[in-house]
Amino acid sequence: MHEQIPKAWVYAFFGVLAFLLAMHFVREWARRRLRQINDKTREKMVAIVSMENEFVEVQASEVRGLNAAKLEAYTQALTGLGFTHLLDYRLRRGGISELQGFARLFFHSKERCFAEVMAPGALRPDAPLFVAINSFMDSGWRLGTSNIPARKADYFMRLPRLLGMRYPDDPVEKLFSRHLERRAEILRDLEIEILDGSTAEFYFQKVREASSQRANSMQNANPIGNLPLAEAQATARSQEWMGDYPEEARRLREMKQPIA
Repeated sequence: MHEQIPKAWVYAFFGVLAFLLAMHFVREWARRRLRQINDKTREKMVAIVSMENEFVEVQASEVRGLNAAKLEAYTQALTGLGFTHLLDYRLRRGGISELQGFARLFFHSKERCFAEVMAPGALRPDAPLFVAINSFMDSGWRLGTSNIPARKADYFMRLPRLLGMRYPDDPVEKLFSRHLERRAEILRDLEIEILDGSTAEFYFQKVREASSQRANSMQNANPIGNLPLAEAQATARSQEWMGDYPEEARRLREMKQPIA
């Protein structure tokens, strides 16, 4: 005779089986839900970056809530370094009538680079202003140096040839010297030249091109999966993003080496 399996064992077996099946469905639901959240987050990111920007020239004296004292201090520092003031502007995004932020644009005719004093977001007298220096080079290479603190969103804004350095604690003079030093290395290592553009419209066109490139890049972004990396990089006080530059420089060096 076959030994009869105790009913308690049978109940326990089916109980475990039911629990495992339930956990499987829960995990599958969680995966689907996470994919949905990830997809919606990516769509929002792309929509924000893709939003059309209109650069509206303004007079700083007529802009309410602007930290005029800090603006003047940065202006004096930049003009003392040889920059020339081109214009002041604000952004109109997505056709909305209300203007956002504020920026004062400069150009350095000798070093052929741009600088901005900017107040992003809502304006108020105690809000900080930042300085960014940008150089545009051949083949889509660009170098930006600023004292803007890192943000989590920056991780998803990175592009292979849009290089950036951030030093929130540096004065304008140090930012400028860092920028020129690193730019000289890039120009030498990649054997490229600085582009000739010197107007505000040239600068705005480069900003539009970068926005378009970021929107295309974000189509493949993984916001939820890469959030820990974004949070980690945002904690660094000073940081550099050199993209494809080191690898491209290495490749060019190897091409010049004689074949044994």
